[in-house]
Amino acid sequence: MKKDKLVIRDTPIIDRVHFFINNGTLRLNNTRSTDSGEYLQETFNSAGVAQGSRGLQLFIKAPVSSPQLSSECLSHGEMKVSCSSEGDGSQYSWTLNGKTLRDTKASSDNETNTITLKKGLSGNLTCTVRNYIRSDSISKRISPCPGVSVFVYFQLAEVFILLTVCLGSYCFYKKETYHHKEAECMQSQVDHGGTQMRVLMS
Repeated sequence: MKKDKLVIRDTPIIDRVHFFINNGTLRLNNTRSTDSGEYLQETFNSAGVAQGSRGLQLFIKAPVSSPQLSSECLSHGEMKVSCSSEGDGSQYSWTLNGKTLRDTKASSDNETNTITLKKGLSGNLTCTVRNYIRSDSISKRISPCPGVSVFVYFQLAEVFILLTVCLGSYCFYKKETYHHKEAECMQSQVDHGGTQMRVLMS
């Protein structure tokens, strides 16, 4: 306040600021990351003469949001699990049945949002995400993935069907060829018999 008037020199926040003169509190509403920075308070006496100043460094961080889990079976029975959350400076940790995950192909400190579980692991998987403001967790019951992925099964089925079609076509071709040759042989015998009869008649 300067001569009973509130003076805010940083105009981008002027419409989101409220000053409580009874206790000298400044409230900034609807904070955003761009509000981070150094805030300077200047003090004046009743005559408007400056008496000093005080600075404050403000950091605005978004809290983590509620995490979401997604999983995908890979080849050889492995499982890829991802934990997604919004927020600034998020860190992730994983547990399986209440124990910190060590039997994974994740980084050694497990501070990653994606891990690959080795074959055969099952139980209650929990992902915890945290930052300086908030932490939250999500759990999911997981079962082992099959040793061969469904995609591989489809590929094998396609190969089997293709081989069956090819074998059937080959057998049909051989059968038709056999009947054709048999017909030619019978026709040849008939023609040969007719020639003999003509010779005898002569």
